[in-house]
Amino acid sequence: MAIIAVYGSLCQGFFNFNKYLRGNVSHIHPGKVKGRLYHMPLRGYPALLPGEDDVYCEIMTLRGDIEQIMNALDDMENASVPARPDDEYHRVHMRVADVETGEMLSLPMYMFNIHHPRAKNEPMVYIEHGNWPRYMRENQN
Repeated sequence: MAIIAVYGSLCQGFFNFNKYLRGNVSHIHPGKVKGRLYHMPLRGYPALLPGEDDVYCEIMTLRGDIEQIMNALDDMENASVPARPDDEYHRVHMRVADVETGEMLSLPMYMFNIHHPRAKNEPMVYIEHGNWPRYMRENQN
């Protein structure tokens, strides 16, 4: 068993949850993390950067072959452990507030690497309310 926090396409009901996590999650509940959240319209997924906004996330308890699941997530996120400068995302431990219990947890999350070569000219839309699933529901064409 392992616990992770996700804020974008790995959230329940989105494409990467269905591809990588469906059937491997025993519990999901809401969380909050400090950061600054953006949508990347050319890529169709979000970027979490350092900041002081409250960013919505989902805390997921994983079951099954945890190493295999995390390796698949690292590959999908273009993240290496340990991190490399050319990774698109870095898997880092962040302080996550469990909204249900108020408990503070240190959980792995994927933070966007603003120094990634493709990030230089990438348009990014700031999500003021800090909730990417909500942003996507509100901005469906």
